[in-house]
Amino acid sequence: MDASVLNALVDEKRFSEGYEFAALRDGSHGRDARWAYLRAFAVHMTGLHSESIPLYDRAEGLGFDPYWVRYNRGQTRLSAGHKGRADWRPCSRRIR
Repeated sequence: MDASVLNALVDEKRFSEGYEFAALRDGSHGRDARWAYLRAFAVHMTGLHSESIPLYDRAEGLGFDPYWVRYNRGQTRLSAGHKGRADWRPCSRRIR
């Protein structure tokens, strides 16, 4: 149920609300890859770049689609000014 609410908030581009919602309920979703990714994305879209990178790492470690994790983690690093750390090679298999 919580993941559906978080997904809806992200889909509606209500990222700040998604960030707050996820922060309050994160403890009960410790092994949920989808939850981890949605939380990372909401944090990323609120502009908290340094906070979102370890959350993306967590989502990938839990098994969320590595393409989307690596793509958005790269975008986050670019936004944060870490151009040299935005490695796009893992994404190149789908970008043609």
